[in-house]
This record gives sequence, structure tokens and C-alpha cells, in this order.
Amino acid sequence: MVNSIQIFTKLVLLLFVTNIHDVKSENCTLPPIYPGTWFGEKVGDQVDEGITVTILCPARKSLRNVTQLELPCVETAIPAGCRELSISSTQDKYIVGTTAAVTCNVYTPTKAEVKEITFTRDGEALETFTSFDSSTSVDGGKQTLYIKAYSFTTTPDSSGEYGCVAKITSSSGSSYEKSSVIFEIQVADIEMLPSEKINYVFIGDKVTLICSAPVFPLYVPTITWDVKTDDAAQKIETSNGRLISTVITTATTEPSYSGDHSCKLVYVKDNIRLEQTKIRTIEVRGITQHPQNTLKEVGATAEFTCKAVAEKQVQFTWFVGTAEQDSSISTPAYTSADRLSSSVLVLTNVQEQDTSITCRVAFAPDTVKDASVAKLKVLKMEFYIKLEDTVFTLKSRRAELKCGIRTNPVNNLDITWYKDDTSLPPADAAASRNQEGTEHYSILSVNSGEAQLEDAGTYHCIGRHTSYGTSITIKSDTVNVYVRGLEQKPAANEFRVLDGTGQRTDFTCTYKGDGESGIGITSLNWFQEGVSVTGLEGFDPQDKEYIPSTNSRASVLTVSKPQPTRAGTLECRASFGFGDTISVFYQYYVHLTYPLPGTSYVKKGSAITCKIGTNTPGQAYWYVDNVINNLNNKFSRDKSYTKDGIQYDELLVTGFNTFDSPRIVKCTHQFHKTNKEYSTSTRVEYRGFNTVPSKYNYREQMTMDVQIDYYFDYTFSKGGPSGSKWYKDGTEITDTRMSIKEATQSGSYNTRLILKRQDNFDIAINDYSGVYKTTVEFSDASYSSESTWIFYELTSSNEAPTFTYDVESYTMSCTLKAAKIEIEKVQWVRVENNINIPIDDDDGTYTTSFTDNVARLTITKVVQRNEGVFKCKFFLPGDHEIEARNQIEIRNIDMEGSSDMGGKLGESLRMKCKAGLFTTSTDLNLPKIRWYKDGTWFTEASVTTSKESRYVYSSTMTITDLGLTDAGTYKCGIDDFRSAGSINLSLVSIENVGTTVEKGSDATVSCVLSDTTVEPTEVYWRDGTGVQYKEGDSSSEYTVTNTEYQGNSMTTAILLKRVEEAKPLTCVFLIGGATNSRGVTVDVIDVVVHSDMVIHNSPGLVKCDITGLTGEPDQIKWRIGATDLADGDSYKITSSPLSQTKITTQLTVASVKADTVYTCAFDVADLKVTREVDLKVYQVTVPDLLFTMKGGKLELSVDVTPDTGSLASLVRDLSVLPSLTRNGDPVISGMDITFSEVVVPMDLTINFKDNKDAAHSRKSKVAVGSFGKHVISLTDTTEDVKLTCILDDVPQEFEDAVSMFWEIDGNYITQTPTYEGGAMKSTYNYKVASDFNLPSMDITCGSEVSGTKYQHKAVIELVTLTMAETLTLNEGKAGAITCTVTGSETYPPKYAIWYHGTEQVLKQSLEQQSTWPDPVVLTLSDITQGSYTVVVNYGVAEFQRTISVKVTGDGDGDGNGEDGDDGDDSSKSGSNTAVIVGISVPVIIILVFCIAIAYVCLKRRLQRRPSRSYNISPSNIPSNTYRTPSSLIYHNQTVGNSNSRVSNRHDAPNPHPKSSQLELSGGKPGSPPRPNRPTRPRPPRPNTNPNFQIRFPQDTEI
Repeated sequence: MVNSIQIFTKLVLLLFVTNIHDVKSENCTLPPIYPGTWFGEKVGDQVDEGITVTILCPARKSLRNVTQLELPCVETAIPAGCRELSISSTQDKYIVGTTAAVTCNVYTPTKAEVKEITFTRDGEALETFTSFDSSTSVDGGKQTLYIKAYSFTTTPDSSGEYGCVAKITSSSGSSYEKSSVIFEIQVADIEMLPSEKINYVFIGDKVTLICSAPVFPLYVPTITWDVKTDDAAQKIETSNGRLISTVITTATTEPSYSGDHSCKLVYVKDNIRLEQTKIRTIEVRGITQHPQNTLKEVGATAEFTCKAVAEKQVQFTWFVGTAEQDSSISTPAYTSADRLSSSVLVLTNVQEQDTSITCRVAFAPDTVKDASVAKLKVLKMEFYIKLEDTVFTLKSRRAELKCGIRTNPVNNLDITWYKDDTSLPPADAAASRNQEGTEHYSILSVNSGEAQLEDAGTYHCIGRHTSYGTSITIKSDTVNVYVRGLEQKPAANEFRVLDGTGQRTDFTCTYKGDGESGIGITSLNWFQEGVSVTGLEGFDPQDKEYIPSTNSRASVLTVSKPQPTRAGTLECRASFGFGDTISVFYQYYVHLTYPLPGTSYVKKGSAITCKIGTNTPGQAYWYVDNVINNLNNKFSRDKSYTKDGIQYDELLVTGFNTFDSPRIVKCTHQFHKTNKEYSTSTRVEYRGFNTVPSKYNYREQMTMDVQIDYYFDYTFSKGGPSGSKWYKDGTEITDTRMSIKEATQSGSYNTRLILKRQDNFDIAINDYSGVYKTTVEFSDASYSSESTWIFYELTSSNEAPTFTYDVESYTMSCTLKAAKIEIEKVQWVRVENNINIPIDDDDGTYTTSFTDNVARLTITKVVQRNEGVFKCKFFLPGDHEIEARNQIEIRNIDMEGSSDMGGKLGESLRMKCKAGLFTTSTDLNLPKIRWYKDGTWFTEASVTTSKESRYVYSSTMTITDLGLTDAGTYKCGIDDFRSAGSINLSLVSIENVGTTVEKGSDATVSCVLSDTTVEPTEVYWRDGTGVQYKEGDSSSEYTVTNTEYQGNSMTTAILLKRVEEAKPLTCVFLIGGATNSRGVTVDVIDVVVHSDMVIHNSPGLVKCDITGLTGEPDQIKWRIGATDLADGDSYKITSSPLSQTKITTQLTVASVKADTVYTCAFDVADLKVTREVDLKVYQVTVPDLLFTMKGGKLELSVDVTPDTGSLASLVRDLSVLPSLTRNGDPVISGMDITFSEVVVPMDLTINFKDNKDAAHSRKSKVAVGSFGKHVISLTDTTEDVKLTCILDDVPQEFEDAVSMFWEIDGNYITQTPTYEGGAMKSTYNYKVASDFNLPSMDITCGSEVSGTKYQHKAVIELVTLTMAETLTLNEGKAGAITCTVTGSETYPPKYAIWYHGTEQVLKQSLEQQSTWPDPVVLTLSDITQGSYTVVVNYGVAEFQRTISVKVTGDGDGDGNGEDGDDGDDSSKSGSNTAVIVGISVPVIIILVFCIAIAYVCLKRRLQRRPSRSYNISPSNIPSNTYRTPSSLIYHNQTVGNSNSRVSNRHDAPNPHPKSSQLELSGGKPGSPPRPNRPTRPRPPRPNTNPNFQIRFPQDTEI
């Protein structure tokens, strides 16, 4: 830059060197030289005189080239060698943000003074200073040097040309300024992108950082980076004079990338080093922990965690599905050290669902991120098929356990089986699930389905659902599986055949299984076809004893007198303690031949019947004269069938006749099971009626005698009958009008009854009609046959052809005169082409009726097409028909052409009519057809009659020169009959306007008269019957309105109100005495709807009948609301073609879901008609789940809604499957189904037919409940009986519908039970009063389910055991222990076992105690020191007492365990024996008295609150409940310890003394018995039940 200035200066000097003199002449002295003026080669050079320098004249802005410096004599002159003003800096390049300094040096003459120094940049003042860093005299005092340094912090705007300006005051006081030369400074600044100092990025984003700086000549720049990643890539380039460095993270950012990121710029030139660092802070935001997929069980708590990193705490929002959750259920937290925010969503008591969980994080109001969506699956796992204690039949083919779990979905659900807590191989079980994917079950085949005794044990199943790496398990109850069965001899596939002659045979049934447990056998019983054999003749059952070593018990049934009707299936049924049974079956057959009679009398067509008593079919063979199948043309096999245990084989007599010799016929029956044959034979002779009258005989007339003949054939060689007798209506005939004739010839006998002819047929009708029977008598038998004879007369009203004209209706009839006649049906037919076509009443053409033996047929539409020959047919018994003929011929006369004609005055006009005559008559002469005008014979015209066909004639009338009087209404007629139609002739123009309306609507029609010059004298309307309607008539049925006659025209209109049927009208204008008329039609449209009611989800059909049509409707539609329906899968629309005036349109709905109103709509002309049609639905439902107690009655009602009052038509043929219970078939009455006794759960299928005869079914699941175990416990403070009532086998659906109650001490207490493991449980604490001394008390517990009460009654009884707690014996003395047992009338004690420690020392049988219920005293002698326990067994419970025996050497013990005396406490030493021996008699008496008093006091103390045992046993109410408790024991003691066992045996009053259901109270409830272990006495066991605590009195000494 300096070199450039110097070059520039020299060039300027060359240009201006010639101007020196001009300057002088202008008196321009040398200007002051001050800093900034060039005065040497370099700033600061000394200027000597005589040296040419270049100076600047500021005023002229010109340069001078001075060779010799001439200094004016003024203060402002610059002496030679003096310096001027300058500005300087240590460097000319800076970095933004660093400190730069420039220094201004000002030289002034000594007498001058610097006042201000101003620093400038690019000519603009920066800052002015009036004080300076220093002022120093220089150059020998010639000048003063003022120095001022200016420092500043560089910014991007600091680059520029810097200078300074000094304001100086001379010695004379004048001021002037001096400026320095400029000094250029350049400032470099790094530009860094992004421009924001803090930048927020999200995890996963890539980050790009850019730094750029200017490039300076001679300076070498470098850029270095300090970033928070090791994988950054740097790119350097130069563009537009700038150095650009870019850093990009090659991987996605992580939270560790947060922090300061810097780029450092360094310029180096020689020893100058410039540095600058730019920093950008990157804050990485994002979600660091997403919610995880979670699997939970219903009712559990689900937690979801969401974490996010950010510079401050973020806001979390949780969504379950699409529902935003309240913030109160999440717990947010924030830790500043790691910038981590977290939130935990806690969902408690979650319910069944499969939904999404979304965590939404708001880092800023406008910055929201969603975490990955998690899945929450909440399953409700429950057993819908629960395991129960199960008894398998030994070697049964379906020994299976079924475990069913319901959850949604069942995917990933596995079921594992366990036996005795050991898992079973998966191959033993088969699993399946339902189509809906909600139910999964597993079937365990025990021992491949054939259970053995060793398969008994405990079983349970575990279901495990796994999702998202987590599992949920559900464990079933552990149940007991018992195996038991029956073995039979003979085997099931063997059979015995008895011949019915008294043969004896034995059937053996052997029980195998546990005989000691509650599932053990209680009895073996035999049944024959379901009926007990006890008491049946010929059956002798013998039961054997149970054999513990083989776990078996046998029964033998001896059958000694077999009968075919009893043969078939024998059943051996084993009954068990819980009321259930198993059976095996035997098949045996009995064959008993029923002999044929010695002689069989047969006839042609009769049969010989062979009867064989058997319960299995066989093959029958026939022999004739000992030749098998020698049947030829005399006999033939007919049929074989079995009924009520008898097999029938019939031999039909075909060709055997009166001349055949007797034959021997044998029937042989081959028994299939043994191929043994049984035969019986008979001698066959011919005898029987050969020719007889028909069963029913009818006579319409009696022109001669009537003969009733019977022919009887018999074997000619054996002789004929002795005679015959005749009877009429059961009374032997004595009427003289009837005679009998008999004849015999060649094996044939004829008897004849003759009824004499009666001229008065009514006599025959009344006296001869009846049932006639003849009896043919032989010496050994008589034979009868009968027939019915009816005499009648049938007449018709129109037997000859009858002629009639068109009338409204015509009735013909048939009259049947008969006595004692039965009429099955009456029918009318029309004969067309010799074919009888039945009359159909439905089309409205004919109607029929039958009353008082008169059949009537009415022709409702008397037109020629309905004439013809009609027959009335009577259908009588015996397939007999009688009929009468009626013939009706109808004359039909009508006008031809339009009903309205117009003519013009003076012209001619023709009218024509036709007459149809006598369609079945011979040809006649031309009829006389006449014409009538306005009802009067019209003769003022020419008439021509001609024959058009055989029975059709026509008449043409021509009127010439028409005049006004010719207008009117014309008809033609024959005799008194007039044509149905007419022609209205008008000589003016009449325009008619008809209409079509709906039935019941108002109708308006009109006529417009025009083109007439004469005003009508009268205007009116008339109908088809001639009734006139005029304006001004007072009528509520019509209104006539006429306009004024104006402009040769007028209008008349009639309003008809509530029109019910089509009505032909005629408007009439009387003009000039003539009638001018025009017919107008009111067409009436009616719609008859046919609604329907169908069962839900069935097809439905609705119809609309449209009547009154004169043509096809413009369109027909069906719709729902405003929506048109179209043909498709859901709807089918069909319409019949137009028939007469009717169209039927119908809508078929494929499946009707609910009551729906459909609309049929159609357009006729301008009329739009709609009708609503109801298609209703009825529902047939049964309860999905029914509940009853085991062995109880079940009533099921089929519910039909809505109740239309005719349920029988909606539900027909009601049946139920399974249809068999223990006591027979269910009873169905109306809509109610009753099962008399239900013992097992059932899946019922109720079948029925709907009102359309379609079959349907409904399902209902029957749950069978039972009262379970009752648990008794005591508290340690008061003697409370904790009574627990359990209703087992209650489906969970009934949990809210079950309540429980107690009846105790006359109080009725209701409770809300708890539901646990398929049972409802109710607990009641019964407080036992201290003075409770009742021997027994009733207690009832029960439940109410859906309004029905079930209850179980028990008895609480008192049991008392009294025994001392301690006993002290003197060494060497003998002692005994006694225990007194009292109470419980129902259960006497069975036996007692004494234990010394755990060793049994004595077992005492108590069953022979004849004094019970008096106290029983138990005594154990020869006792020694130690603990003794007595266990008293009641069969249903055991109680025990324990006493501690001590032996001392002081001789104080007396050995009496009952007194419990521990010895004398006297201070004297020595033997008590000696003391007692030396006592005198009075002293002994006193001592005994004291002892007695003490004993009485002790006894009273003990009796204040006696110990009691309450034995609750079943009352006499019968029960078939599987787990009904029969005993509840409440137990306490008088003195001593006790342990109790509580029994729940159910076979009282004689239970097995070691029932498997005996439990220690407080022990593990429901512990299964160990099968196949022989019974042995059990030693006493301590009571470990913390809930069973008993308070005892303190030890007592006497």
C-alpha cells in the first residue's frame, strides 16, 4: 500500500512542477506541515534546507515542488528538520474480538498547543480526546510531541482506514487543524453455521458445522475443530476469497453429542499469530427409553417407563389407545446432571384388553415427539372347564380329564398336566380351541384312556400364556382321581341263551377298587331292563363281603325262571358313598315257543301266525305236511315282525279252499345265536266268509228289493254250519219288512237278508239305513261279518239348464237327504271339456257353503264366461262319492264401442250391441233385440239384427238427420233385460276429466261443455243405478259445482267424499229438451298388505295386493324409510302380472334381524300410493345357564318374545336332548320343560319348529350345585362355633345372583357370600351360651339362587368326655385311668383306643354298649409313668383326651385317674400309708366328709361351664348331594387336652368307622385318602390348627 502511494505521489509532482511561481504570486506561503503531510521519503524523515521536498498546499489542494525551503517568519512555520503529525499501529491485521491500538503523534512548535486529538475511520470521527498520554519537548525544544493511543475491541466493522486530526492553537491564539496520513487496518471474523449459539437437534439427526474466514495475503490461515464425536469428517475449500471448513457427523447423533463444538482460526505471518475460536452449543434432545410391550393379568398393575434427554424437564403425555390419560397417574422426574427426564405410567387394576400405549414428549410447545408405540395385552384367564374330583371306571375306554381355559386370544397358550405334582408328557394330552379363539382346552387321556388302579392320585393343570417374553400362569385346583370298576362274568361280549323252561344260570359282578374311602362301594344291586330284580320271581342276588387284600367285592345273580319279556339286558350297579354309581351290563336271551292250536280254521286271505318268545330275532321256516317250503299255490309267506318281545311270522292262505283236505302246517324257528331250532304245528282246515258285501253300501233309489248276501265256505268233508243270525245296529232283526234266506251247497253256505221295496223312499232312507251284521254258527265256533247300508236322495236346484241374465249374484244348491250318514267332505267342481275342475273360492268369482246337508254355490260375478255345468260332490266313507249336476247359462247383452258418442245436427249415426245366448241350447230364431233411449223404447230409428256366430247376435240402430232431441243415453235389450253398458249420445262437445284415487279418499271429476249455442236448462250427474246428483243437494257424501254458462261453454264438477270403490258416473246436460251426457270414471286403488312374523334370523316375506287397476302401474318399488331396495342377496322383489284388476308384489328378506317397517310404493297415472307393511320378529330363548341342586328338580321355560298370546303357533314340536334323567323322561307342558331329578351337569339342546315349520335349536348349560363341607372352629376367648356353609359347583356367572342364609334358634339370617374356586361360602359365628344344655338343636344353612331357595338341615348335638389331666402314682402301687363319655343320641361311640405315648396299648369295642345314651366309662389299668391318650371313635368323628401320669416314691399317689389326686402337701415326711393306717375311725369319717365336700365343690366348679361336643348330623331329609355334609362336630372338654377329627361322611347313620373323609380339624382340608391301604388304628396326633383353640380349666387337685 505504501509503495502504491509513493508511485502515485511522484506522478502528481511531475504534473504540477510548473506551477510554483503561480503559487508565490498568490502569496501562498508554505502551509504548516503537520502530521499527515508528505515531507520525506518516509514518515518521520528529517527535512534539511536546500532539499527539494514535495509539500501540499491544503487550500488549493495542489502540490509544490520546493527546491529550497523558505520558512516564513511566523509561528506556524515549520523549522527545518522539525517533524509533523503521524499515526501508527503495531499491526494492520486483527481478529474480531481482539484489542487493536493506534497511536497518534503530534509535533507542534514550542509555543503552539494541541487542544484535541480526534481518531477517524474512513473519514468518520470515532472518538475525540482532550487529554493525552504524554506531551514531551523534543528536537532541542523546537517542538513539543503530543502522544495519544486509541485502543478498541475489534468487530466485523472495525476494518478501514484510520487517521487522526489534531486541533492546535498557535501562540497568537489562532487555531488550526492538522491531519495525519491514513493507516489501514483489516479485521478478520469467523462466520460459523449454524448461526445460533445454541442449537437443538434430536437423537438420530445428522449435524453439519461450517466455519469460514477471509484469506489475507502473506498470512497463512488454518482452521481446526473441537467436536464431541470421533467420526466427524472435515472438508476444506476456498470460495469467493474465503476459506470454508465443513464438519459433518458421519453417524447419527447420540445424547453424548450435547455440548460445545468449536472451530479455531489461526493466521500466521512471520512472528505474528492471530487466533479466533467460535463455539456452538449443540443440545441433543430425544427419547432414550421407549415403553415396552407388556403382558399382564386382569386386575394387575401395569407400568410403562418413558425417558427423554433435554436441556430441561420435558412434558410427558400418555395415551392408552387413543384416550389421553390424566397426568395424575404418571410420575415425572428430572435429573439435571444427565439432563434426563422420565415418566412412569401406572395403570392399576387393568382389565381385559389388547391396546397400544403411546408416550408423547413435548420438548417445546412446538416440538413434540412420540415414543415407539408399546402394546399392552391384558388377559383374563379363567377355567371354564374346571377339574373336579373324578372317579374313573377301571379299564374304561374314555378315562379323560378335561381342563378348559378361557382367555382372549388363546394364541401362545399352553396347558401342562401334573400327576402327584409331576408333569406329564405332552403326548398324553390333546388340545383344541374354539373358532372364536377365546377358549382352549386340553384333554388328558389317563393311561391312554384305559384307567388302571395305579392311575389314582392327585391331578392338576397349569395354563401358561406367553407374550412379549413374559408369561402368565393359572393353576387349577388339585383334584383327586380315583379308579374303580366292575368285572363281569360272563363278559360283556358274551351272552347266555335260556330256553324258558326253568333253566338256571349265574351272573357274577365283582367290584375292584378302594373299599375304605368315600368313593368306596356301599352296595351292589341288580337290575333287569332298568327295574330292580329285588322281589322279582326267578331272580336271586347274593352279595359277598368286601375283601381288603384284593380290594374286591362280588355279587352273584341267579336267574331261575327266565321270561322272554324280561330277557335282554341285566345291569349290575355299584353304588358309592357320594351317591354316584357305575354299572356293567350282561346280555342274555330267552327262547320260548308259543304252540299253535291243534286245529286252525282259515280262509283265503287269512294268515296263520307263529309266535316265538325271544329278545333276539331268528329265522322262521314253514313246513306243509312235513315238507319245508311246500307252499305252492295254497300258502305263501306273508310277513315277519317283532313286538313286545314276541316274534311273529305269518303264513298267508292263498289257494287253499273248501275242497282241500286238511293239512299239517309246522312253524320252525331257528335261533340265530345257537342255530338251535324250535317247532310247533297245527292242523289246517278251511272255514271263512268267501263273498261279502262292501263295508259301505249306498243306494240312491229302491226300485226293487235289496238283497244283502254273505257266502261262507268250509272244508266240505267236515260238515257245515248250523245256521245264522242277523243284526241291525247291534239288535237282532225282527222287522217283518226284512226276511232271511239260507242255502247250503258243496261246502258253501249262503245267508241272505232281503229288504222289501218301499214306494215311499223316505221310509227306506230312515228305516233301512244302518249297520247290518250276520253271524254264521258252527258247533265249535261262530263267525261274523258286517256292512253298512245307506239310503239317500241327492237333488240339485238347477239340474235342468237354467237361464239367467247378468245379475249381481246367482246361487245354486244341492240337497242331500239321508239318515245316519257320515259326510267326509263336500266339494263343488266345474265341468270343462269333461274334466272336473275344483271351484276356487279365493278369486272372488264363486263362494261355497254347506249347512244342514245343503251345499250351495254362489256365482258372485254373473257374466257369460262364468256359466257352465257344475257338480256338487259328497265324499262318503268307503271311498265313495255321490254327486248332483247343475247347469247355468247366462245371457250377456252389451253395447259395442265407446260409451260416449258425439254427433252433429243433421247427420246420421250408428250404434251397435251384441247378445250372447244359450251356449248349450239348440239354435233359435233371431231374438227380438230392442233399443231404448233414456229408459224408453226408441222406435224412431231403423234397427237391423243379424247373426254373427252360432250363439252371438248383433243389432245395429241407425239414426238419421240428428236433432237436439236425439241426445241421450241408449241401451239395447231383450224382453225385460237391458244391456249392462250404455252409450251417451251428445250433439254438443263434452270433455270428461276422470281421476284415480286411493280407497277412502275424496275424488273430483268434471265435464266441460262447449260448442253449444243453447244454454243447458238442467245440469246434473247420475251413477250407474240412476241416482242423480245436483248442485245444491244437501249431502255429506258429495258436492256438485256448476260454473256459469258463458261463451258457449260451462263446467260441472262433482266431489265424492271417502270413495270406497270404483264408481261410473255420467254428467248430463239438458239442452233443448235433449239429454247430452258423457261418462266419467272414478278408479279406486286399494292396497291390502300382508304382514308377517318370523323367528329371528329367518327369511321373511311381506306382500302388497294392489286392486282396482285398469292397467299396469308406472312403477313398483319397495323401500325402508326413504331408501329404495333392490334385488340382491339380502332382498328379492317379485311382482305378479296384472290379473283382472289386481297385482301382487312381494318382498322376500333373506334374514330378518329386527322388527322392520317396509313400504311398498307404486305410481298409477298421477297417483303415488304407499303402504307400510310390518315384518315382525319373535325371539325364542332359553337361559344360557341353569342351576339346580344335585338330585333336585329342574324347570326350564322357553321364553317367546313378544308374547302374542298364541305361543303354540310360534313354537311347535318342542323337544329336549338329552331326554333322559334318573327318573325318566323330562315332562314338556306348553313352553315348560321339567326334569324330575338332575344329578350331573348337562348341555341341553332344545329343539323346536317355528311358525314356518323350520327346525331350530337352543342351547342351555345346566350347572348342578351341592352343599360342600362345613368347617367348625373355636376362638380362644369365647366358645364360638364357626359354622361354614359351602355351595359347590357354582359357575362364576351366578356369583352376584347367589345369597346365603342361616336358620338358627328360630332366627333367619341372610348373608352375602364370598366366591372362591367355584363355590359360594358363608360363615356364621354361633355363640354357645354357658347354660346350653340342650341335647340337640336344628341348624339350617341354605342359598337362594335366582329366586329359588336350596337348603340343608343338620342337627347340633352335645358330646362330653371327662378325664383328668394329670395323675400321680406312688411307686410300686397299681393305678388306673378312667374317662366318662356322654351325649349324642344319633351317634353312639364305636370304639376307643388307648395309647401310651404313640404306642397302642388297648382297643375297646363300644358298639355293644346297651346302656347308650347313658354314660360310658372307659378304664385303662396297669398304667405306668408317661403320657396316655384315649381316642374315642364315633364313626363320623374322633375325640381324644390326654393325661400325664407321674410316679413318685413317697407313696402319695392313690392310682385313681378320675380324681387326679397328686398327694398330700403336709410338711411331715414319711409314708402316707402309715399315717392313714393309724387314723382312728372318727378321724376317718371326718376326712371322708371333707373329701366329699371338696369333691362336690369341684364338681360344681366344673359344671359352671361344662365342656361340650356338638355333633351336627343330617336330619331325616333325604339328600342325593355329592358332597353334602352329614356331620359337623363342635367339641370342647371338661378337663384335659384334646385333639379332634372332623368328619364329613355322608352315609349316616351307619358310617364306616374309618371313612376316607375323616379329617383332623385344622389339618389340610380335602386331603385325599391313600388308596388300597388297609385300615389300622392311628396314634394320637397333636392339633396343629391355629384356628382350632380350646380353653381348658386349670389343673385341679383333690
